[in-house]
Amino acid sequence: MAETGMSNIQQRVAVGVAGVPLVIWISWMGGAYFFALMLLCSLLAINEFYRLL
Repeated sequence: MAETGMSNIQQRVAVGVAGVPLVIWISWMGGAYFFALMLLCSLLAINEFYRLL
């Protein structure tokens, strides 16, 4: 089977390059932006937890 697209490490690096500055900026802005970020992270964590069960 031929592999197409990016490898796993390339995907992780791309997400990190795009995601880290975004998270830092949202944390810097604070207030509702930070609350929304924490809410999103919490919902993703709960989803991941219940998928394990």
